[in-house]
Amino acid sequence: MERLGILACAASILWLTLAFPAQRSADTRLQVVVEPDGIVEPQQITLHFRRDTDPTRNVLEHTELVTAKFRVRPGASVRLLARPISLTGPHGEIDLAALSWKGTAATFVRTTNAFNCTSGTFDEEGVGELADIQTRAGVMACLVTFSLNNMERLPAGVYSGSVALSLRLE
Repeated sequence: MERLGILACAASILWLTLAFPAQRSADTRLQVVVEPDGIVEPQQITLHFRRDTDPTRNVLEHTELVTAKFRVRPGASVRLLARPISLTGPHGEIDLAALSWKGTAATFVRTTNAFNCTSGTFDEEGVGELADIQTRAGVMACLVTFSLNNMERLPAGVYSGSVALSLRLE
């Protein structure tokens, strides 16, 4: 029985020696792979507007702080996208092109890279690019103000909707 244990131990050592050979060069290298990733906060914005017959009670804009942290591979780009999920008024659904945004850099938030906050109106596909990011890694922060276009043409009432935010690492 003792002999069988010694043979099993010797076989294990032989297997380990063959399966994991010793390093034969003086060169050691460590390869670290950093995958692109990013996060945007908030991931969704709930919008509330009100058009009243009394102009002093109107709520015509909604401002939100949007921050993003990201890293991408060299030569890649980062896009901060907004997509309206819904937009309704007192008489039902409203065309997404009625919603616009204006972005400005949030100077009270410490950022680490070059970016430009943008302004625009949502296209037919309902997607808008909120920031032009010009670096591979960092933090960006924009104050984004959403508003309804041609509010004076819309009937009085409450308007609400939501916008989903995402980072596209290309």
